[in-house]
Amino acid sequence: MITLIAASALIFTTVDHHDQPGHDGNHHAQTEASSTVAAEVRTADADGRTAVVSHEALTELGMSAMTMRFSVAETVDFDLFQPGAHLMITVVNTADGFQIADAELSHH
Repeated sequence: MITLIAASALIFTTVDHHDQPGHDGNHHAQTEASSTVAAEVRTADADGRTAVVSHEALTELGMSAMTMRFSVAETVDFDLFQPGAHLMITVVNTADGFQIADAELSHH
């Protein structure tokens, strides 16, 4: 009986809860919502890797069209972020807030 109780306790302590719904672990890449829209760069801060952009509605993220500051992922070419530039941006909602995860020049 004691062995059965000990075995049950071991099973409960080794269950990996990371894949259960609602767990806020480090699995953001698998479930991260994103939205790709047209945007115009207003200002850019290369040192802080942030940009203020006017963007279309980010429907998948539940955000209307507006002008706001975003952080820009390290993997994105920051040289694209020149004031007045028209871009197609992909925005994700990360644990640290909204971030531009991809960008390319728009051919509007």
